[in-house]
Amino acid sequence: MRNGWAAGLVLAASAAGAQVIEQQGASTMICEYISECFEEEACTFAQFGHDLDIPRTMPGEATLHLGTGDAQGEAKIVNDVLVVTATDANASYMMSNADNGYAKLSVHFAKDLTVVTYHGTCKITAE
Repeated sequence: MRNGWAAGLVLAASAAGAQVIEQQGASTMICEYISECFEEEACTFAQFGHDLDIPRTMPGEATLHLGTGDAQGEAKIVNDVLVVTATDANASYMMSNADNGYAKLSVHFAKDLTVVTYHGTCKITAE
């Protein structure tokens, strides 16, 4: 069984049920967001991005490289969508990336219990 994902990245299901990236070196992504939604307010234009390290075999460890530092977490494939959950000292993060490159990042800040959602795209970059 094969699934398309993240602008041509190919995954295959192994006998153990893990998803394996078949493209050599396909372990770094760059995500760019153009829309930001703060709590219940209307969404506005944004220019925000981050890098993302993903494992060759899913599920596995992942790292979001943010302007405030790294957030450690896990990457897995759920219904043909890459889902990364991570945390750092400031917040919890959930990033989803569909096979057409469309991505959403939800940031849940522990202080004041606020949520910001970003909308944009992610793509594989060369290592």
